[in-house]
Amino acid sequence: MLAGELLVREERPLPKLSWQRAAGAVLVFVALTASIEWLAIMSGNHWLIGVPFIVACGLAIYYFGFRRCPQCYRRLVVRQDMFGPTQFRVVYDCEHCQIIWDSGLTGDTRDEPIG
Repeated sequence: MLAGELLVREERPLPKLSWQRAAGAVLVFVALTASIEWLAIMSGNHWLIGVPFIVACGLAIYYFGFRRCPQCYRRLVVRQDMFGPTQFRVVYDCEHCQIIWDSGLTGDTRDEPIG
């Protein structure tokens, strides 16, 4: 890039998780949990009871922890984009595609954490 040349990035809304995909993930989790719990009770292996918790943590990290670019599937970088003196919005940057994905989430730096 030359000195003084500005990098223009495209901005798009981040697609939401469809209700069909979310419902499918919940159904798979419930079926897996029920079968593991049944197996734990029938076999007497009580350590299996903790497996659904580990699976739930893995699903939560997959769906909500690490965002991937909907276009190239590379990891996105989260940041706060200030649009007022104290207001910000949460956006995700894809360095490969040069796209700013708007999550639709906003906040205020004046908000104090509860507690």
